Amino acid sequence: VMMEPLATYLKYYCYLMGFNCQLKWGQFDQVMQEACSQGQDVIHPKTDVILLFMNFDQLNWNLSRRYTMLDHGQVEVEVQQVKDYVDAVLNGLRQQSEAAIICHGFEIPVNPAFGITDYRCENGQAAVMVDLNRFLKRKLNDLSKAYYIDLNLLLMRLGCEKFYDLRYWHIGKAPYS
Repeated sequence: VMMEPLATYLKYYCYLMGFNCQLKWGQFDQVMQEACSQGQDVIHPKTDVILLFMNFDQLNWNLSRRYTMLDHGQVEVEVQQVKDYVDAVLNGLRQQSEAAIICHGFEIPVNPAFGITDYRCENGQAAVMVDLNRFLKRKLNDLSKAYYIDLNLLLMRLGCEKFYDLRYWHIGKAPYS
């Protein structure tokens, strides 16, 4: 997603804490390429903090939007693909830099694929997202200076009407208000 609208706020709050914040943004939907490129376009050895934001719709459309069309085996294949992707990204980032990594979790869908019965399913969409978040937390905990931000807590605090604004997604690939 586009994070550039946060630049002013990040710089302002860093300034209040006594930091001279200089930001460098990755390209839209280029997480894997930049994490593993070793090209130093975005990540430098002197980088202090990496904000890693992986939008789940972009990461795995089938688990995100086509869940009801998948059988149990297909869900497992898709979940493994997400885990492999996360592994590769985190390993690639750590190979390039010892910077702190701040990574958000994946959002549990506000309207799960199978509605209220989704929570009765052992392999329902919400349960899969919870498991993927557990996996992500474990991976981050295995790295030094890596931190997990729970977007679901923010969503609960604000409510989905205040958290999401799909107009921004259509305008600039930024789904959050």
